[in-house]
Amino acid sequence: MKSIESGLSEKLDEIAKRAGALKGLSSGCRYCTGDYPWLARYDLLRKRIVINEKFLNLLTRDEALAVLVHEEAHAAQRVRYIIRSIFAIIFSTVIIFAATQAEFALLGLLYMPQSVAIVLILILTLFDLGIMLPLVVKAAACTFNLKRFEMEADVLAAREIGKDQLISALEKAQTGVRHDSAPRKLFRWWMNYVDSCVHLPYEKRLEYIRGV
Repeated sequence: MKSIESGLSEKLDEIAKRAGALKGLSSGCRYCTGDYPWLARYDLLRKRIVINEKFLNLLTRDEALAVLVHEEAHAAQRVRYIIRSIFAIIFSTVIIFAATQAEFALLGLLYMPQSVAIVLILILTLFDLGIMLPLVVKAAACTFNLKRFEMEADVLAAREIGKDQLISALEKAQTGVRHDSAPRKLFRWWMNYVDSCVHLPYEKRLEYIRGV
């Protein structure tokens, strides 16, 4: 793991001083790169911005700045984001718990051999993990408007660095190393799905940025 060149951090400090869209942008974040299974993330626990090293190497200096400003915006939004995320998790947990309890209650009403019951439980478990869980996660993200944080971060990056630079970075994210280092295809699929819950669809996102 290595630190991002100091020039980018210094430029970010300059941007933070004049950025009025989000208060508290200058959050004292650390920036580091590595072989991460994502392109760029704000690490809530360690209060740092981490970027996939292969992705960073594809970017020009201004494109990298656009990505960093986007993630810095999340650092400034972290309290609101955490609160909404907690409510979204509670919302999802309640729905999943209620659904699974209803499933087991229904199984209890049916008379069947033990082997059939085991097969049905396995089928319901796969259904819950493969279909219900993703649907509940998307419903929670929509209910608590988590896409708003991504849109605000895009606005700040586009205004401070430039629309073209942010769009170019997003295009490279689409065609470059998107989750290339994830160890399993299922994990890559899940991360892509979570991204789709909190981001606008790609073309709509570009259209939104162009309209800033």
